[in-house]
Amino acid sequence: MSKNLRPGDGRDNDGPDWNLNPRVIFVLEDHPKLFPWQELICQFQGLITALNGRGFPNTPVPPFQLSPNPSIKMATKATSKDSFGKESIVDDFMYGSNVATAHVYIRMGFLRKVYGILSVQLLLTTITGFLFMSSETVTNYVQQNHWMLLVAMVGSIGLVIALMIYKNQTPTNYILLGLFTMFEAYCVGTVVTFYKVHSVLEAFLMTLVVAVSLTMYTLQSKKDFSSWGAGLFACLCVLLVASFLQIFFPTVLMDRMIAAGGALLFSLFIVFDTSMMMHKLSPEEYIVASVNLYLDILNLFLHLLRLMGERK
Repeated sequence: MSKNLRPGDGRDNDGPDWNLNPRVIFVLEDHPKLFPWQELICQFQGLITALNGRGFPNTPVPPFQLSPNPSIKMATKATSKDSFGKESIVDDFMYGSNVATAHVYIRMGFLRKVYGILSVQLLLTTITGFLFMSSETVTNYVQQNHWMLLVAMVGSIGLVIALMIYKNQTPTNYILLGLFTMFEAYCVGTVVTFYKVHSVLEAFLMTLVVAVSLTMYTLQSKKDFSSWGAGLFACLCVLLVASFLQIFFPTVLMDRMIAAGGALLFSLFIVFDTSMMMHKLSPEEYIVASVNLYLDILNLFLHLLRLMGERK
């Protein structure tokens, strides 16, 4: 089932990890100048993606199945086969059952990977949005060619599913991650072209402050916020339904409520996913962690832009 309803440590040997799928649809922000069925398609795909996440058990991964780091000297050892078929030795104590219990060397390496990947994703998205807004030719092109936005929407959903299936297969996971980020950047870049520059900048700065503040708080806190999952998923379903109804019964008040509720919800998701990253994921699931946080930050930005932004 979706990430917020499953017990365990967030890892799965027998099937793909469907942790982030329901939230991907909110990145595909609606706008009245875009084709009228865009939001309906987004909501439908989001519901299908959420349903597809059912039925995958969360089987813990034994420490000796994790990829080794040959540079580490080990106290407790076990032998295994690495991805190239060669015999290797892994320290189960230093890896631990999750990131929080792993050795500090492993933990810091994991965090560097996650936030390094996340920084590249956000930088690419920011540059794409800037280029789309700064060139009138590009702005007109992306606003008039709705089929490209549709391709990016469908492609991002397909890629996020493929990414969860091949999350531990290098370099396939990095190729999928790059394509997924490009599609998401195109969607966000298209949305910001409909807003004035000062509105986009305000939403960007507010998102930056909120994301950094919540991340620092969660990493410094000794609390485990991963128990919020069921409540956040329930709120996400309510937001999905409300957004779906907004298509057929549009009101300004409902639009503002959805935007404000979405901004609050994805702020909480940043706390939740940061905590999940530390307490429920293994040191090798940095791709899952970075994509979850990337989607949280994009969705927070888009809902803040929807709430406060001034359209052209």
